[in-house]
Amino acid sequence: MTIGESISKYRKKTNLTQKQLAERLCVSPDLVSKWERGNRRPDYATVLKMCDIFDVKPDSLINSETAIADELKTVIPEIVEKDDLVSCINSFLGKLTEKERIVFMLRYNLFLDNKTIADKTGTSNGYIRNMLARIRKKLKKFLRRTEQ
Repeated sequence: MTIGESISKYRKKTNLTQKQLAERLCVSPDLVSKWERGNRRPDYATVLKMCDIFDVKPDSLINSETAIADELKTVIPEIVEKDDLVSCINSFLGKLTEKERIVFMLRYNLFLDNKTIADKTGTSNGYIRNMLARIRKKLKKFLRRTEQ
């Protein structure tokens, strides 16, 4: 089941219209429609808000593998197979500093938002955002070297 199908299923189960869900999420009804049709995907922070609204766990809407792939798709070459990706990421984690590894795992394993990661690590939201951007650049470079 796609995330769009899951959103539609749980929205209907909670007797909400697309407009009502949009209002609760502070987005447009058109955006909710695009999610449900699979034309767009919500970010993970929005997925967490929907989970609260629907009273479900995040895995009910999106599986972790898909979420990681979606957020990292701009740095992951299309030629990397899904099975190879896991071993590549595990190798990549060994190249990071301890703090980078912790932030990476909090974001891409536990899917915590930047503010929560900042709170857990005693840093600022902006610092985490910048660190994640640097980590994604490092990952892109690492994967390029690996594919050669």
